[in-house]
This record gives sequence, structure tokens and C-alpha cells, in this order.
Amino acid sequence: MTAMRARLLLTMLAAATPMLAGCHDDFTQVALVIQSDLQVPADVDAMDVGAIPGSSAPPVNQFFGPAGAIGPFPLSVGFETGGATPVFSITVRLFRGVGTLPQPTLVVSRTVTAIHFVPDHTMMLVLPMNRECACVGTTCPSAGNPNCDNLDNPTLEPFDPAVAPPSSTTNVGVGGTGGTGVRPPTAIDAGAR
Repeated sequence: MTAMRARLLLTMLAAATPMLAGCHDDFTQVALVIQSDLQVPADVDAMDVGAIPGSSAPPVNQFFGPAGAIGPFPLSVGFETGGATPVFSITVRLFRGVGTLPQPTLVVSRTVTAIHFVPDHTMMLVLPMNRECACVGTTCPSAGNPNCDNLDNPTLEPFDPAVAPPSSTTNVGVGGTGGTGVRPPTAIDAGAR
């Protein structure tokens, strides 16, 4: 395994499945709900999520593949464990100009470390990525604004289908494979309502 991370574009996920709202309590999952006051496509047109098992920030990819349009906020991305890791970390980045610029513009980036799965429960983490946290050129806001700061060991909420948008991808997850013993968390849900 060359990288312990999962990179995705919401627009590249195509397989339709039942809504996350239809999940059963016997799944160990975390639904990440990205909320923003940024407008699609005027302010943002793509999203990238890097994820790794453990409590360290994942590396981010400097390259961005082809993409289509994402839907309006909120957007959801879900993670499921196969029992191989009790904790994972993510970096979520919003971009503008994917597919039209040689190098897309980073709009907002947040990292969340040490997200703990709750055995046999579907939990939810709401992550605001608002205009006040937007990067200007290559400079992103410095630490000190709790609405923009990276998070460590966040408190999760019980899953609420009224807050999380419906699912549009297949269930995959974090399991044990290969020499590392852990496969990276990957998206189980992505969509917009």
C-alpha cells in the first residue's frame, strides 16, 4: 500500500445507495457533515478529503484530478470501520477552478484529528467551512478563530438525518489488510440535499 489515505472528489462518486438516514445502529460509522455559507459554483466547485487511520493529520495531495460540479451545502462524507482502527483523522479542502484552471485555488481547509468511532453506532461530526475562514491567495487564516481552527478529538453527536444530506455512494470502510494492518478510511456517503 503506497499511501495511508483516501482522496476523493464528491463529483467522482457515482454509485447510488440507500440514504445514510436509513443506516442501522449496528454499523460503526461517522458521518462528516460539511456546512458552509460559500456558494456553489461561484465560490467553490470541488472538495477533497484526505483520511488516514490514527490521530495524525493526513498528508494532502498537491495535485487535483478532473472533476464535475458539487451540489450545494451541506455535503456529507461518511466513514466506516471494519474494526481495525478505533480512530481516524481527516483534512477537508474546498477548491475553486477545478477543471478550468491549471492549478485550482484553495478556498478553505480544515484538519480534524483523532475522530473516534463509537462501536455499534452511527455518529455525526458537523464541520463548518465558512467564508470567514477562506484563504487569500496562498495564505489561510492563522490559528485563533474557533470557527476556523483545526480540531483535535472532537465531540461527536448522534446521527441526525435532518442535518446530514442523503447518501449517494456505496458503503466501504476501514478494515485490516496488508502489511500495515489497516486500510485508510474511505467515503461511504457523499451527497447534497
